[in-house]
Amino acid sequence: MGRRWPKWLLVALTVVLVLPALPVLFPRSSPGDSLAALPRGGEPAIVIPRQTLHEGGRVIQQVTIEDPVLGHIGLVVSLPDPLPDHPLPVVVVLGGLGTGLKNIRHMPPAGDNAVVGYDWPIPRKIPRGFDLLRQVPELYDRVLAVPGQIAVAVEWAVARPWAERGRISLLGFSLGAVAAPAAQRILGSRGLAVGWTVLAYGGADIGNLLAHHPRAGPEWTRPLLGWLAGRLFHPVDPAGHLPYLSGRFLVIGGTDDALIPERSARLMRDLTPEPKTVLLLRGRHMGVGQGQEALLQAILQATEDWLTDQGAVNPG
Repeated sequence: MGRRWPKWLLVALTVVLVLPALPVLFPRSSPGDSLAALPRGGEPAIVIPRQTLHEGGRVIQQVTIEDPVLGHIGLVVSLPDPLPDHPLPVVVVLGGLGTGLKNIRHMPPAGDNAVVGYDWPIPRKIPRGFDLLRQVPELYDRVLAVPGQIAVAVEWAVARPWAERGRISLLGFSLGAVAAPAAQRILGSRGLAVGWTVLAYGGADIGNLLAHHPRAGPEWTRPLLGWLAGRLFHPVDPAGHLPYLSGRFLVIGGTDDALIPERSARLMRDLTPEPKTVLLLRGRHMGVGQGQEALLQAILQATEDWLTDQGAVNPG
């Protein structure tokens, strides 16, 4: 039986072998300005209506934007039915993985506001083994396209006749809180200001997030995975964008969140610019599963109260 190599030596050899190849295989992984490394929307984009629903006093429009650079961008818009004769504040909801329609349906009654949901281009179940290796380039491109896709979706929404351009809110929950800062920075660079931002149950330093994630594989491999993730996905890392943002911010976290390490949660709180409100709620990571309803309602109620107090939205 052959000699077993120490785990630390396997990790070191992997780093030595992989590091020189990263700039060739993934050019955007090279250190540099995070904003410059993010792909942006191209011109012209094609807008394709998919479906219109009427439910609960709302008209819900599902739309696909075909962008020549960023690909398919799916979004859903929920509007009062009938539309009022005045512009509506725009509330953009970035939930966890899934469709925008599913994410906005967890929100409280929207009232006299326009709510926009985003369809994540990332599969809920990440492939494993050889399938993962085969799909890494495509998944990598999809992840890096997310902030640009969100920016294109917001730009399209605020250009509608029903939108009040001066009142735009960006609500990031869980994974959405990780993607929101990069998307907001792209919007700012294109002259569109987000006035109010909610970052709930997210964290900064993607490498640290993955290195301490309980589902990131065997414990001894997590430092390597974290290092790779930090290098590959630095363009979308909130740490590279939060210091450049402006607006008003609400940061929400959990006291017993096992999915977001305290170091990453604290870094997001510290890097978020003033004026900001920080709220820590008792309990674990937010979700929509059984036993999480009370925490989810507390998070959404805190979000609604803050937005209303700030004048970002019309009272529901």
